This record gives sequence, C-alpha cells and structure tokens, in this order.
Amino acid sequence: MKKPILALLPLLLALSAPAWGAYTKSATITVPAAQVSTADQANFTVCGYVTDTSLTAGAAVIKHTANVNNQTVPLDFILTTDTSGLVLMNWEIVGYDSTAGKVWYCALVTTLSHSNPNVFYAFWGNTATTTFQGGLVGSAWDTYTQAVFHLYGLSLYDSSAHANNGGTLSATPPVADTTGPYGGGAAFTAASSEYISIPNSSSLNQTGNITVSAWIYYTATQSDYQVGKQADGGNNGYGLATGSGGGSGWFYPYINNVDTGQGGIISAWGQFAETVNGTSMYSYTNGSYQNSAYTGNGPFSNTNPLILGSNQSLANFYNGKLAEVRIASTYRSAGWLATEYNDGHAPATFATVTGIGNCTGTCGGGATPTVTMTPIIM
Repeated sequence: MKKPILALLPLLLALSAPAWGAYTKSATITVPAAQVSTADQANFTVCGYVTDTSLTAGAAVIKHTANVNNQTVPLDFILTTDTSGLVLMNWEIVGYDSTAGKVWYCALVTTLSHSNPNVFYAFWGNTATTTFQGGLVGSAWDTYTQAVFHLYGLSLYDSSAHANNGGTLSATPPVADTTGPYGGGAAFTAASSEYISIPNSSSLNQTGNITVSAWIYYTATQSDYQVGKQADGGNNGYGLATGSGGGSGWFYPYINNVDTGQGGIISAWGQFAETVNGTSMYSYTNGSYQNSAYTGNGPFSNTNPLILGSNQSLANFYNGKLAEVRIASTYRSAGWLATEYNDGHAPATFATVTGIGNCTGTCGGGATPTVTMTPIIM
C-alpha cells in the first residue's frame, strides 16, 4: 500500500518572510510645526540624520554603497512620504559614517507646514536596491539654489544642479572639521594662508535678487572674508566678511561695495546670511534680522572665482571654521532663514527620528509571495 509522504519542505514559515525586495529597517521622521517660522515654506530642504547600530558596517544591514557626488552613499537607504515606503522623496546623502552608524541627509519637502507636523519616513537594508534612489544631483534643492557646499569631509563638490565642482585648495590646505552643523566643515588657519577656490560659473553670478548664507565659527579678530566673490574695487560682487570692532569682531555682509555692519561674533557656530530684494540688502544672524542697506542695482557678477577663507586678492586669511555655504538666485524671507537656522542649529530637534526598528508590512517591496504546499505521493 502506497503512503503519502511529505518531502522537500524548504518553504517553512513562508508567510512570515519579508516582502520580496523589501527593506528590513524603518523609522519615522517628524519636523514639528513649531520649528517652521512664520508661514508654510514651499520646496524647503530639510537636513538631518538617522543614527542606529543597524547602520554600522558591522551590522551588515546596509547591503550596497557607492560614490555619489564624491560621497560614500548607502544605496539601500531611502526616504519616502508614505508609511509603505513606495512614494520616494528627492534627497541627497551629505555624509555616511559607517562606524558610528549615522546617515546625514538633505531632503526636499514640497510644503513644510508651520501649523501641522511634517512627517516622512526612512527605510534601509534591502539587497535588491543597487542604485541610488534619491534622484539626480541637485534634485534635493529648489530651482533657485545655485550652489551648496556642505564641506563635509572637506569635499569641494556642489550639491546643487549646477555642478560647481573642481574647487582647489591652497598649498597648505584647510583641514576637515567634524563639528559643523551637519557633521562636517572646514577649519582654516590664517597664519598658514589657507583657502578654497571655486571656479567662476554663470550660476555663481546673479543680476537680480540673491541670498548668500554660511555657517561660521569665528575664532579670532581680524579683517577677512569667509565667503567672497568680489571684483576689483569691490563692485559687482558679494561676500560674507568679518572685521575688527565691537570687542569680539564684527560681521559684514557685503554686496557691491556696501555692507550692513552688524553684531558681535562669539566663538561658536552661527548662521550668517545676506539677502537682496530689489535694491535693498538685509542681513541676518542666527535667523534674526540685524540690519539693512541700499545696494543699488546689480549685477552681482564678475569673472573671479568664489573664494572661501580669504578675500579676492588672497591677502587676508580667515581664522576659524566654515560649513554650509549656500547661494540662491532669490530673496529668502525672514521666515525661511529662521527655519534654516532652526534646522542647522539643532538637527535632531528640528527633524526628530522615532520608531527605529524592524520594518513590518510592505516596507518598500512587493507583496509577500503566496506558497502552495502540496504533498508528494511516493
């Protein structure tokens, strides 16, 4: 008499297996409404980080990395607007520390609300994801963004769509700094004549409104430029500079040979910005309005390179740290600049990360396959 024998059962617990091509880890990222100043901000780039032991190299959860815009990027780390991990955002990876298990990102949010929590999601760990999913270089920033130099790991690559790459370092170069607002920056020593030169391009020259901002850690009183694209004589150009005065030094946003002269600077990271609306320039320190000046008409353009850490003639050099140099071809509002400051000042508070753990559900993958178990009759 023949008896039914169950054989070849490699399908145990199939229904409990993760979805095909799914991500194994997930987290929720929330920007509280209170972090967004004054009004909703359209096409605003949120920068922050996700950190967890599962993001370390030793955990082997991140399956694929590659070089994207001169940064080592975890390819199977994604950001989405939905809990299923299917609606991708546009983002870039500012830096990935596989030893500490930290991913620094910047992601474009279509509308950043000042009245409701802003929620999006991170997923990571997927063998099937072998290419970068965040979009083309520059897609994490709005169309007004002309240049973004994070200077993370002393990278001279531009994160905007305009590829203002190819920067060069002075003979004695500045060194990478790890204390910047998004995990990195550059540290300059005036005595060593250190600077960075970014080649001239049309995107760095503007004929209308403009906003220039940077995070600066001022450590000594001297007259110099942290950021400068000046023509001879000071006209047709812009810069962020410091000078002796006010006891601890003064900050001078500088456009077309006009400055607003503002504030005392302390030895700490601070965000400094100048923005032009028509023929008026407004200066901001740490997201707060400081002063204004009449600039006259543009253009704010010349054939000189953008110099970080010195003036255009390379005669005065900076003593301190620099990060997050951003240039936009538009007037940025007070609310926008205050929101940017909130982000850079305390990224973990601005974009809180909760619910890190094993992902359940769709998790960016397809449906769980249905398996039919049929006895084999021998």
